[in-house]
Amino acid sequence: GAPTEGSAWLTVASVKNPEDVYFDGEVLVGDLFTMFAADTQQGKFDADSTFSIYADSTKDQLLQESSVHTSCSQNLFLKDKFGSVQLLIFENEFGLFTCFVGATYSYTLTNEAASNAGTIVEFVSATNGVSDDCLDDLPPPGVLPPDTTVVIDKEILIDMTVRQTYDTTVFVRAETPGGATCSDTATLSFESGNPNL
Repeated sequence: GAPTEGSAWLTVASVKNPEDVYFDGEVLVGDLFTMFAADTQQGKFDADSTFSIYADSTKDQLLQESSVHTSCSQNLFLKDKFGSVQLLIFENEFGLFTCFVGATYSYTLTNEAASNAGTIVEFVSATNGVSDDCLDDLPPPGVLPPDTTVVIDKEILIDMTVRQTYDTTVFVRAETPGGATCSDTATLSFESGNPNL
């Protein structure tokens, strides 16, 4: 069977015309990959496609193979599974459909000092262990004059296929021209996702 950790080599091709390959590459378990049909002979997905999972790029050891009906005569739905592959995003003439939803955090930073400007030298947001350096999101040059407030919006993706907790920590540190330092940390935790959709 397909691995449950690490990576594998995945090839997705037409059953009728195996030279029409929609994806061929290494995929980490749990990562997304994108299939394209535009560069094939047909310019679209054939009626049936084969998902072949190999141990590595040599394709000597086939771990799993699934056939999927990919024409318009049978509907595909978000969260459909084909062996160990799951459909999470697709795009057609009607638009983009996805199992992911964007959530926007708004960070409000205020310099409450009466006389000193502060230069923000660290601004990091981390959600579930994935860190994002937010310094580039500040208006240049990252200086907050006294009694000034700036609001920074950051988006994260919520995976609606899994009910899980999202833990976010934000750390900000600023320095004044005189060398004084101030810092603050904020945390937020919430649950989201509905695997029963």
